[in-house]
Amino acid sequence: MTQEHRKQQSEGSGEVIRRFATFEHRAAKGEAGQMVIEGMGAVFNQYTLIGDYLERIMPGFFDGAATERCACLKNHDPNLVLGRTSNGSLTLQVTPDGLQYRSVLPDTTTARDTYTEVQGGYLTQSSFAFTVKSGPFRQVAPDELRGQVPEEWINRAMWNGKVTVRDLVQAGEVLDVSPVTYPAYATTTAATASEQRSLQQWRDERGGEQRKDEQEQTPVAPTHEQEQLNRRLRIAEAASRKFNQQTL
Repeated sequence: MTQEHRKQQSEGSGEVIRRFATFEHRAAKGEAGQMVIEGMGAVFNQYTLIGDYLERIMPGFFDGAATERCACLKNHDPNLVLGRTSNGSLTLQVTPDGLQYRSVLPDTTTARDTYTEVQGGYLTQSSFAFTVKSGPFRQVAPDELRGQVPEEWINRAMWNGKVTVRDLVQAGEVLDVSPVTYPAYATTTAATASEQRSLQQWRDERGGEQRKDEQEQTPVAPTHEQEQLNRRLRIAEAASRKFNQQTL
């Protein structure tokens, strides 16, 4: 792996990624009677299957992330704006559990409909879009994950006898948080092309290291000619010791 590839794997590609959470929203009235929705956009230390590896968001992931452009959107649609950090209608708060958001809704048809849908339980889950600054891969023994994730996920993420895990350590930017109708992240979701490339680069590097280790640690079986030579050397050494004993 080149130095540039290592840097991309460690720091991320800057590609926008979306992840989903299965936590309920809440519709409420603000102090001035405004329509408000709030919920969890992301949860720490919760494993999810992404293609053929497991992923989790680490505590501290949002520390230092840019949020100036972040918007609350309905179903990630940029035409259906429900709040913006830039005007103070959307606030983000990092809690011990994850990223929580609260959006004071504008007086628009979309906002009124969304408020009613959240209040009535029609929109119950959320999603957020972000870029990754640091998200390294690692390998974990299957027993460390049993009881935390379905066995099927462990089997799908297995590689070279261990489970591939990606820890999202540092976000670059949080672009939007969204109440969504169909949260694909409730079970599994597909890796983006950039994520798949990073995973393949990491596995290629790991495979090269493992092959090197195997070459260094596994003794090479002697050839027939080498065995014959060793046998003659042992016979010669024995004859030499016998001769020396006889001449003493």
